[in-house]
Amino acid sequence: MIPEPYCLCPRFDYCSVNSCPLDPIKRGTHPQDKERKCTIEKQVRLRISKSFPGLLPRDGLTPAEWAGKQAYERKPLAVKINMAQIGKDALSRHRTSL
Repeated sequence: MIPEPYCLCPRFDYCSVNSCPLDPIKRGTHPQDKERKCTIEKQVRLRISKSFPGLLPRDGLTPAEWAGKQAYERKPLAVKINMAQIGKDALSRHRTSL
């Protein structure tokens, strides 16, 4: 039997988030739910999601992360290259300031 993606989450045994990004069935959050947001690291969710291609509607991303990804993908290539260069420059400045 193949496990559900959320069963592979390291926090599965004690997590109570109803709107888990690793759950293929999108459930809403309950107003009295103490945990409303998934706090597992994005890279962990992406790694688990890759084991289940096409099953998760947002590939293990939160709604905000998914919206950001979609917005980035719609940008022209020149803008993406410029954004990457700005990031590299900022990282370089940060490293020299340490």
